[in-house]
Amino acid sequence: MLTQNLFSLYAILMRPYILSALLILSLFSCDTQQDRKAIKTDYLSNWFVENEDNLYKEFIEKVQTTSLCKTCDTTWGEMAYQNLDSATLMGRFSIEAKRYCDSIDVTYFYNKSRTPKARILLSLNYNKNYTEALDTVLNSVAPKHFMVDKYEQPDMTADVFGLENGDVIVKELRFELVPHGNLQDLIVFIHGNLKSKTIANDEKDYLLHQLFGEELLLKKINNVDFKFTDTLNSNSLTLNEARIKLK
Repeated sequence: MLTQNLFSLYAILMRPYILSALLILSLFSCDTQQDRKAIKTDYLSNWFVENEDNLYKEFIEKVQTTSLCKTCDTTWGEMAYQNLDSATLMGRFSIEAKRYCDSIDVTYFYNKSRTPKARILLSLNYNKNYTEALDTVLNSVAPKHFMVDKYEQPDMTADVFGLENGDVIVKELRFELVPHGNLQDLIVFIHGNLKSKTIANDEKDYLLHQLFGEELLLKKINNVDFKFTDTLNSNSLTLNEARIKLK
């Protein structure tokens, strides 16, 4: 009886230390799980790392055969390729990307004047519902042969964009940003001698895609309004200034 009472007293006295030890072990376990989760790669990354060498070899062979052959017209600067053929590595990577998220499209590019010459673009076709999915792939990958882009990039070199009713001069565009929660409403001021003061919706999309690219339009911009002006407002933003503020 005395032994039982002593054991009960010992258990009561030791309970705080036991609970503290369990708490420490629990916290250590949580940290370990979080660390493992942080370095865990997605299966698309795993596939790319395992197959990049052969994927690049296959891609270069395709470019040589279809675009750089002796009888090919080689006056182009950059060529784009898409493939969903499961018999090829190019197609299988595209299929794996769609298995991760059906809205992800893969496009392969070859540019003769850039290093690296091979590029892979993963795009959502401007669908803002799946940016989180695209942001979570290929983050742990250091490509050896390809430049890998997420989201379609803006055209950083064009001086003029041709529309049906006239040319839009990039240096004569002006922009205003109006905060809208965590996003921005964008006003585009078009200055120039256009045939009419209207732009078709598809041309609006084309112009915005070229000016800002996919990531800014999906993640930073809420609404866009086009306005025509006969004067350039020095207080409004240039294209480069607008891009910087939106980042």
